[in-house]
Amino acid sequence: MDKRIYFSAFLSDLPTYGRSDPNEYVQTNQIDSVNIFTVYDFNENYPAGSNVNEMLLFLDHMGETSPIEDLNEQKFISLSLKFSEIPSYDTLQFRVTGRISDEGIFEENTKLVILD
Repeated sequence: MDKRIYFSAFLSDLPTYGRSDPNEYVQTNQIDSVNIFTVYDFNENYPAGSNVNEMLLFLDHMGETSPIEDLNEQKFISLSLKFSEIPSYDTLQFRVTGRISDEGIFEENTKLVILD
């Protein structure tokens, strides 16, 4: 996506007491749901408009992957994902939709990627 959506606040701005770092960030809103759809055909299994949540893998900072049972059950501030299937076409773009508590629904398209 070409922009990030941040929902956080300084602890010093919140009515909390006994904190060790008053400038620490905490998330004030949670992502209640997230869905990722293909804009263009990805492969034979995922034509344009398909939800691809089920083929996503969690990608950790060491490059290791692990399955994600349910993307909507994950609690995260930042998340890196990898596809478990290989695209059959050279044009990739995705629509990311979801809901953030107390903020409402969001929808963003990733940048268009054309593979060589």
